[in-house]
Amino acid sequence: MSLPAIVEDTVETYLASVDAEAPGLIEGLYLEGSLALNDFRPDASDIDFVAVTANRRAARSSARSNGYTPGCTNGAAARFSTGST
Repeated sequence: MSLPAIVEDTVETYLASVDAEAPGLIEGLYLEGSLALNDFRPDASDIDFVAVTANRRAARSSARSNGYTPGCTNGAAARFSTGST
């Protein structure tokens, strides 16, 4: 399955910004939600993902500095929006 260009661009930008802040922190990134169900709509969908990190403590610190709340109700999943909701 190929990804829509906006998803590829958004994921690459996100991973590059995280890697600039904390090199090697993200070891895996799994797309889920509408992308996984082949129901992604570029004008309406967000990009849901689970990031696997190398170090739990560093991930929490990085998440706090970026405005995320560790221990959110949906576990390790985080939401990164393209700006469309």
